Amino acid sequence: MLAQLNEIGYVKNIFPLEGNESQQLCDIAVNIAKLPPNDRKDVFSFKPEIKRIFEKILLRLAIDAELTSYCFFLEKSAERNWPLAMHQDINFPDYVKALSNFDFDRWTKDGFWIRLNLDAANEHSGALLVEPKSHLGNYKSARKKAIVLNNESGEVILFKPLLFHGSDKMKVLQQRRVIQVFCISNH
Repeated sequence: MLAQLNEIGYVKNIFPLEGNESQQLCDIAVNIAKLPPNDRKDVFSFKPEIKRIFEKILLRLAIDAELTSYCFFLEKSAERNWPLAMHQDINFPDYVKALSNFDFDRWTKDGFWIRLNLDAANEHSGALLVEPKSHLGNYKSARKKAIVLNNESGEVILFKPLLFHGSDKMKVLQQRRVIQVFCISNH
C-alpha cells in the first residue's frame, strides 16, 4: 500500500471501518459541523474519540505510521459549496508548526493524509481531484491532467501532501463530509 502511495501519490478503495464506527463518526460529524470554521481545523482537540478510530484504522491497514494532531473536518452542502483550486499542502497551521515533532521536510517526504469520506462523492458532487505522480518533484499543476477519485461512504483515500489535489464546486447538491488526518510513516 505504501509503495503505491509513494509511486503515484494516492491509494483508494480502502474500507477499514468496522461495526458501528461509520455511524459513530457521522454522529460526531453533526456536532463538529456546529463548531466555528477555525475549530474544525483541530478536530482532535474537540473530539478525541475520533483519534481512537483513526488509530484503529492504521492498525487494520498494517501501516507503521504515527497520527499527528493535524485533523480537520470538511463539509460541502447546498449552503457551503465552493471549488478548491489544485494545490499542494505546504502550509501547515500554527498549532501544527508548534509541535515538537514538526519537521517540514520529513512531514512532506514521509507524511500522508488519511481522508475518510463520510458520504459518497463523484465528479458531480465535489469528489477529490488529484494529479497522479505530481508529488514527485518539479511538477507544475496542469489541471487537465487531474482525475476524479469517486468514493463511497466510509471509503478511505490515502494521499501525499505534495500531490496536487483539489475539488470542484458541487453541481448536484448533496452533503459531502470528510474527516482528514495527517500521518507520518515510520519506515
